[in-house]
This record gives sequence, structure tokens and C-alpha cells, in this order.
Amino acid sequence: MKVIALIPTLNEEQGIAEVVRGFKKVGIREIIVADGGSDDKTRKVAQGAGAKVINVPRGKGNGFRSALQQIKIEDNTVYVMIDGDASYNPEEVGKLLKQMGRNDIVTGSRQILIHGFRSFIHVLGGQLISWLGSLLFWHWNPDICTGYWAFRGKALKKLKQQLTAKKFELEADLFSTACKLKLSHTSVPVSYAKRKGESKLMFTDALKILLKIIEARFS
Repeated sequence: MKVIALIPTLNEEQGIAEVVRGFKKVGIREIIVADGGSDDKTRKVAQGAGAKVINVPRGKGNGFRSALQQIKIEDNTVYVMIDGDASYNPEEVGKLLKQMGRNDIVTGSRQILIHGFRSFIHVLGGQLISWLGSLLFWHWNPDICTGYWAFRGKALKKLKQQLTAKKFELEADLFSTACKLKLSHTSVPVSYAKRKGESKLMFTDALKILLKIIEARFS
């Protein structure tokens, strides 16, 4: 199957080359970096590694939605979204692709990784969001906030019309919208490493993600 990788970035110069080269290593040739106005060398490093770079608005949700407007989405192509901080292994994309035959969407469920108090809070918040979201939509997903997603093009076209996320609530928006549209989706275990570069996720972002899940369920 044809696969296109889409990587939202903001100041990810330390990890982006590893992500791009990882996809190239497994034969994915079309790699698009959707950059939300980085003021470091992210764009230059990404281009040097072989990715196409497009400009998108700042904010992960804004950037992803803008990228979907800029690229042509084909029904039978699989689109893989991954974070650009090298915390996910692009060479494990095959785990997600193997499940695409029976599903519209496949996500990578991270192993629990705690290397400090901040990461502990992130893990705790992520678990709470996943349990609440799964309960509200009656569809189990152990890691709703994962940054590793694969979409069948036909399903992504439907999602594209409904997404409203602006920032880090993107994954909650994707999950809840997929449930509302009755798109088939599942998750597979993937490895997870300490990100390269500083985290941009704040405690207030977790609250916004929770509110997005609740709002989506009852709107």
C-alpha cells in the first residue's frame, strides 16, 4: 500500500532527522513535515534528511488541519502521523499498517515510561484521559493521547471535515470524531523513548484535552 508520513513540528531540530530517516529506512518515500513556525533549525534539518516541509499555523491541531487542506488525500493511501521528537520509532510503522486491512484508523499505544516527576504527571494524565474517553464513547483505547496514528485516506477525508482542535487536544478530537463517525479503529503496542528536546505540554493542556473529550461526547 502507498504510505505518506505526516509529521507536525515546532522546534524539533534535535529529533526530526531521526524520524525522517527512520521512515526512509523502511521504504516510505513521501514524508511531509508540517512546521508551525519553528525558530530553530527544524525546517533545515528536515529538508536535509529528505522531507518536504510545508508551512502551517502554530498549534498542533491548527497545523494538522491546515496540512490536510494543503495535501491531496487519496482513498487508498495510508497517512501516518507521528510526533517529530523521536520518542516514537518510525521503523515500527509496520505494526500499525498490518492492522489497516480491517480498520480505518490504527494508533500506537505507548509503553509506560517514567523518568521524572513531569513524565509521571504526563502518564497519570494520559491514563485518566484514556479511561474517561473510552468510557464516554464506549470504545476502548488505552492511549488516546498517543502521537502515532495511521489513517486510511477514505477515513481521513471524513475526519478532515469534522476536526476543530487547535492545540494539543488534537488526539482527543481525532478519537472522539472517529467514534462519532463510527470509523473502525484499534491500537497496537509500540515502544516509547524519552523525547529529544524540551516538552511543550503543560498541565493546562491536559485540562483542555479532558474538556475536549467531554464536550465532544455531549455536543
